[in-house]
Amino acid sequence: MCVDDLDAWYEDGKQGKNSEERFFYQGGPRDVADMPQIAEEVVAAVDAEDYEAIWQFEPTVHVN
Repeated sequence: MCVDDLDAWYEDGKQGKNSEERFFYQGGPRDVADMPQIAEEVVAAVDAEDYEAIWQFEPTVHVN
């Protein structure tokens, strides 16, 4: 699923100098343990049409 206007990413901490997991959501760091709650928030926002979501069966990743 691709959600437009969503600013989120996860870093596993296995690369580089940082050895801890990090999760960023909408421009700021969040606790990795918050990911399930944030997923619920994203689904609710898609349902409310605050975000546009489309299913991609052959996903591609791009950075604007």
